[in-house]
Amino acid sequence: MPCQTVSHILQVCLPISSLAQGGCIRLDQLAKLISTTPNHTTSSLTKSAMVIDSAPGGDDIQSALTAFQAMIPSPFLRYPTIAAVFSMYTLTALLGITPWSIFEPIRQGILNPKWLPWINSPSGQVQATPWLFVYSKNDRTVPFKDTHKLTQVAESHDMDIRRDIYEDSHHVGHMRADPSRYWAAVKALWEDVTKTD
Repeated sequence: MPCQTVSHILQVCLPISSLAQGGCIRLDQLAKLISTTPNHTTSSLTKSAMVIDSAPGGDDIQSALTAFQAMIPSPFLRYPTIAAVFSMYTLTALLGITPWSIFEPIRQGILNPKWLPWINSPSGQVQATPWLFVYSKNDRTVPFKDTHKLTQVAESHDMDIRRDIYEDSHHVGHMRADPSRYWAAVKALWEDVTKTD
């Protein structure tokens, strides 16, 4: 990792990778923890890159049912769980209540330049943090359309978005499907970040 010392201050380099919805939820928790920490500071020389693998997904009923179907292999547990989720969505729709969007904070965080203190100016980077989204058209847990839509919205916010879209790999299975391709994309992202400004 080509971090350098400039003016006797160590340059901090932060490659961050998040796998699936759970990893993104942890990133959101980290962001909230940092934002409540008094006197937190970031090096003025921080460089960072973000890799988001197989996330974030949608909050609609179809995404919820698909996720539960893929996550719970036992039909004895899966069908009652799917029935409960479907009942919750139906009840909230009948009552006119907007269902809780569990992944909306993640989507809003990714679009927020202050989500994590090192991802954008004024952290001192010449350019904002680049984001690499790795996802698949064959992901049954987090549908392609959900992640792709977020990347398009992020681009419309002038974020540096890169995509590595797989045709046939499964949820968080891209690295196993083609390790050379996966790590080449991560390496290219990190090399762009750490090259001399």
